[in-house]
Amino acid sequence: MNRISLIKAILLFAIIALAFFMALYPRLNYPYPLHVDEWMHLGYTNQILNTGHLNFPHPFQGGQWEVGGHPEAGYYIWFGTSLLATGSPWLLLARLMPALVLGLIAFSAYAWGRKRGFGLEAAFFATFIHTTIRFLGPAFLVPVTLGLVFFPLCLILLEKMEKDWRPLPLIVISLVALFLTHGTTAVAVGFVLVIFLVFYLALSRSPMRQKLPSLTCILLIPFSGLVIFLWNRAFVMREIQNIINAEHIPLPVIPIPLPQLGYIMVALAVIGFGFLIARGGWRNYALLVPTIILLFFVQFYRQYFNVGPDILYERGWLYVMLLMAFIAGYGLSQLRQLGLAFFKRWRWGALSVYIALALVVVFALFLRMEGYAEEKYYQIVDVETYHDFEWLGEELPRDSIAMLNPYVGWAYFPASGQYVYTARAYPWGVEQAREITRFFMAGAPDTEYIREKNVNILYSPFPLNNPDLVEVRDGVYILREGES
Repeated sequence: MNRISLIKAILLFAIIALAFFMALYPRLNYPYPLHVDEWMHLGYTNQILNTGHLNFPHPFQGGQWEVGGHPEAGYYIWFGTSLLATGSPWLLLARLMPALVLGLIAFSAYAWGRKRGFGLEAAFFATFIHTTIRFLGPAFLVPVTLGLVFFPLCLILLEKMEKDWRPLPLIVISLVALFLTHGTTAVAVGFVLVIFLVFYLALSRSPMRQKLPSLTCILLIPFSGLVIFLWNRAFVMREIQNIINAEHIPLPVIPIPLPQLGYIMVALAVIGFGFLIARGGWRNYALLVPTIILLFFVQFYRQYFNVGPDILYERGWLYVMLLMAFIAGYGLSQLRQLGLAFFKRWRWGALSVYIALALVVVFALFLRMEGYAEEKYYQIVDVETYHDFEWLGEELPRDSIAMLNPYVGWAYFPASGQYVYTARAYPWGVEQAREITRFFMAGAPDTEYIREKNVNILYSPFPLNNPDLVEVRDGVYILREGES
């Protein structure tokens, strides 16, 4: 290995270490999952492992109805397999897996950008993808995070298909797997791939015979989406109906997250846009166009469009930020090449260019961390509450059902292994949460109400005065035997 290759390997290792840190940063002082979606997906994964089936009783609704044909079943198979293969406690793996996935995203970005001369730069800025409680992100262990890996992975396969037809089935298989993991991301990846293929077919000078695999790929990409229709037809039809009826998620417009990335990265992305246009070529246009379209969509969708896929809006900024990371990396690499060409006759020219680039990278990272530090994340449970849940799982029968604050209920099943009467996420279930809170504040006087809900554990922040309840731990009450 020569000196340059060694330096590149060291830098790549440092970037992957940075990816680990960026994913772990929001939870450095908190040992549990941060977002309600993390708890939900962990609960579903554990339930699949417990039952051995992809159709299972709903653990967050008291097991009263069955979850079947879940549209993100591929994600549960992946995480469940990871748990079984490593033998790790789910809490440990849930903490470390976001770091591993973001590291994989960065490495994949490097692998894709390397042949075009901006592998390290693309990998570096891929670690900048922001995480919020609204559109999620790589700091959370959720399906969309895993789906981001498929962007650079499918682009790598796509470029290999220029000379060989064999990547074609791998692209289709990847999209099929992605549709069963996170369908929204599969649509976004398919959209980007189609644009790449269209520009390749229209502008590449390759002979037509060499373009046949790409033409076939364009036709097969939509068919890969049929897998989710075959898996859960009712879900697909419901989503189509929501799109037609413009049933928006009852949440406000998403603020533009670009300032949180740092203005240096944004400026480099703008510079990269300019270089892509100036250099031309189908590869540059194919990267530029989907980024602009997705950026336009997420910025103006809620303001001007009455119909459309709301979930693509909710997750779209993640795709925009990843594509912008590629473009910012391209812009930085072009500045490097221009600087080296301009100062090549200077004695210390190359060294000066690399020092300047290093300063740009350091300040970009500093601004990114400033934006990251400003982001607020909620904590569903504290250490004491989590230990209460663990104690209940160890001391009381597994078929117990607990009633507690629905917004905290997401952590109950993963921690205890027992079903929770109901778990809700704001802004849904507000009235039900109020009803349970009022019931607890009144001292849970109605035993018949408890019996109707098939509940035998009550976890309350208020004292409960019902004589049919026995307090077995601070705030933990169980229904007397014979009363349930």
